Amino acid sequence: MQKEITITIDKEYIQAEARSCIDRNLTGREYDDVCEGVREGLSLLVQDKIHEVIDFNEMLKSNKGAEKKFPHFKVLNRNVNAFRKEFENFGVFKTEEYARRFIDKDIVPFDEWKIVCVDKGNVEKEVYKINR
Repeated sequence: MQKEITITIDKEYIQAEARSCIDRNLTGREYDDVCEGVREGLSLLVQDKIHEVIDFNEMLKSNKGAEKKFPHFKVLNRNVNAFRKEFENFGVFKTEEYARRFIDKDIVPFDEWKIVCVDKGNVEKEVYKINR
């Protein structure tokens, strides 16, 4: 599935934002500087997001087969507002750090997350819980 993002930040939008935060329109020079800053900032935002996505996907790939190694860490989630009243398994990770990283990426309001450590005897111990 291919998605495109179309963003229009025109002069009217920038001047309205200027009036909102500094109670006046920008001068021609200020407007040009803001436009350049937006272009630079957008480029950095996109580059940061590219690195974030690649790093996250590599982390997920490195955890393939984690359920066969011990200990491993199960990430469980429920969200009663989304009609998910019981905890469901959302992933298995080799380390607690990876499990927490997964939660941090995916957390939304009303989520309840927990991480359960599973040892060689398949004994489960809750090691982390967070509610939003």
